[in-house]
Order: sequence, then C-alpha cells, then structure tokens
Amino acid sequence: MSKDLSIMIDDAKLNVRVGAILRYKGKILVEKNTSVDFGVVPGGRVKTMESTRDALIREVREEIGIDLTKYDMNIVSFIENFFEFDGKNYHELYYLYNV
Repeated sequence: MSKDLSIMIDDAKLNVRVGAILRYKGKILVEKNTSVDFGVVPGGRVKTMESTRDALIREVREEIGIDLTKYDMNIVSFIENFFEFDGKNYHELYYLYNV
C-alpha cells in the first residue's frame, strides 16, 4: 500500500501536496474547517509512486465526489511553503492545478 509523501526531516515535516482551483458560476470552491482560521482549495497529499495529477483526481473524488477525469487539468503554480502548525514546522511542496 502506498503512503503519503510526508516525512520528518530534522525538526520539520516535508509534505508533497496538490490542490484544485474549481470554479463554478464565477466563484472558487474553498474548504473551511471550523477548527482553524484559514481555508484551502480541495486537494491533499500525494502518495508514493503517484503522479500529482492522479493524486488530485483521487483526493477530489474522496473529498467532494467530483470525477476530475472529465475535465481539463493544468498545473498553474508550484508553491514552496514554510509554516508552523500545531507546534510543528512544515516544508511543503504544493502543486496547484486549474480545473
């Protein structure tokens, strides 16, 4: 079974993630968890031996039930994030797709 591309290195967690810009009627879908003060576009972690495209298709299907294989998907940005969350340091490599 493949695992998330998320590993601890020294005092930081390295994540590889994907996200989707999904537009509908001029608006962009953003997920908001009530336990945090920020929102994110749908997506999640890439698994070992999984392409970022396949990861996005899987994550969006799991999270909101939309089959992205029916849509054009293009990488619009590659973002490198550094942040602290829940007392942990993160170094995140983030692939953002326009769908």
